[in-house]
Amino acid sequence: MTFELRCKCLHDFPVRDEFAGTMVSCPHCGREMRVPALRRRYWWVRLLGAAAAWGVVAAAAFVAWGAIVGTVGAVLMAGLLWLAWRVF
Repeated sequence: MTFELRCKCLHDFPVRDEFAGTMVSCPHCGREMRVPALRRRYWWVRLLGAAAAWGVVAAAAFVAWGAIVGTVGAVLMAGLLWLAWRVF
């Protein structure tokens, strides 16, 4: 995922989120600047809460409707959590 960073020369350029908290140079003027750190702390809390809630639902489905339904539900939620982690 990328976001736009603005240099003091008023040139915008894309920066991948892997560079958060590091130094990069502007492709237009060459000035070094620090990429701001991303605020992912709250997403961890939300993702862990969603994983815990879905774990309870998958376990209940496993007990109530059998192994296939519980396993399919757990796999689907794992895929959704992975997708949410990659997007946000």
